[in-house]
Amino acid sequence: MRKNKTGTIFLVSILALAGIGISYAGFTDVITVFGTVDTATVEIAVVDYSGTDVWKVYGPGAPPGEIVEWHGFVNDPARPTQASLELLYPGCTVILVASSWALAGIDYDVDMVWDNIFPCIDFTADVIIHYIGSIPAKVGVGDLVWDVNGFDFSPYVTFAAYWYMDINPDPAIVELQKGQAVELPVQMHYCDYIGIEVTIHLEQDDELQDLTGTMSFDIMAMQWNEQLPYQFYPTKNIGSGSLTIIGVQSDWAWLNPIGYNFGTNPYSFDLTAPACNEGVALMGFVDTSEGELGEQGEWSPYYASFVIRDNSGKYVQAGFSNTWLGAWYELPAQNWDRVRLENNMGLPQPERHHVNVGGNCGYLIDGTWVGYPNGDLIYGSTERYFFQLIADPIAETFTLQVYAMGSSAPDTIPFQNMYNYPQWNEIGSITVGASNFNFEAVQFEARLDPSGDGYTDPDDTTTISWYDLHIGIPLSFSEIP
Repeated sequence: MRKNKTGTIFLVSILALAGIGISYAGFTDVITVFGTVDTATVEIAVVDYSGTDVWKVYGPGAPPGEIVEWHGFVNDPARPTQASLELLYPGCTVILVASSWALAGIDYDVDMVWDNIFPCIDFTADVIIHYIGSIPAKVGVGDLVWDVNGFDFSPYVTFAAYWYMDINPDPAIVELQKGQAVELPVQMHYCDYIGIEVTIHLEQDDELQDLTGTMSFDIMAMQWNEQLPYQFYPTKNIGSGSLTIIGVQSDWAWLNPIGYNFGTNPYSFDLTAPACNEGVALMGFVDTSEGELGEQGEWSPYYASFVIRDNSGKYVQAGFSNTWLGAWYELPAQNWDRVRLENNMGLPQPERHHVNVGGNCGYLIDGTWVGYPNGDLIYGSTERYFFQLIADPIAETFTLQVYAMGSSAPDTIPFQNMYNYPQWNEIGSITVGASNFNFEAVQFEARLDPSGDGYTDPDDTTTISWYDLHIGIPLSFSEIP
């Protein structure tokens, strides 16, 4: 009986030890850690504003051209006033006729105002940005967005940025001096300064009188090792122009963006700087309405080209011409404008056609076949085309897109733009490769040549016009030029 009792007590002891897990105390030691987390800052501040004043000064002893232009900081003691100019030009009448200024904003951080501006003068408004973040940051400018209810001055707007240095040794006094130009986006460190200038330069064009537009853009800073959500490519205006040929003549012209002269400095435009995720486009409107029409059964009597050429002579161009086509998808034979992505590198040359007159076809707008001529009306082109020849240095491609009426744009039935308003039309893309095209050294030109196939008569006269031509970020198909 004792054996049984002893076994029972031992089993109970085992079960008790199993329940508490241990039966003896162990050695211990403890180190307690206290932590503090301090996050970095990315911060920019506007510390000064500047702008442009233009004065009319007339009378005895007036300055050349009877004009005084001044650009500087808003609170600069040297900024001319009516009183100071009357002292400088005694006996003259002094009138402030136009100005452009950046000022502290009310509804926005900064207000920029261009008042009563006119052609052939750079009207500039500036902000000085001070970087006060604790880590380096990239600073860039976002897309320029214009209110659809006003005029879009984008082709006449340019952005520029410059370093500014504090040249006063007294840390309590900031005295800024303009330094070297810098491309945006730019990396900034604590206490760096940059000035961002927005300039509007109007052309001598009567259509630009009495217009009003409103716009906005963002200046953004992001930590240096990340990509900004946008990479703004400052619009570089080329403007308007035309070429005319008679008979078998040829004519051409440089397409010089503001600040460039390919005649004296060829191949000076770099399509890779600053880098732009969306690519960079030669873009604007082309009017072919004064071009000779191809006669029945013949090719075009002219070829108009808007060219991007590199420093080895290779080129890609948007080509415009007029061709007589026979009955095409039930449309009667007639003239068509041809738009083609052309090159001299042996690559494909995709093309599309835009009907000049139009007419009925055999399809309804939803693609239903009802038989010719019972289909819907295809509207003719206005012979006014918005084009963008997009260069993508990263993908090493060129793409040509057109916004116009009467195009053979859709690749599915009903095969036509049957709407009485313009639509986007992707002409096509080509891949040129870095070894075949130098994106870093290019120039732009317009050419107008007679037909090389003998279809140009001695008295044929063709004029091709362009306007609002510029270099900038291409539009998306959701945007209207």
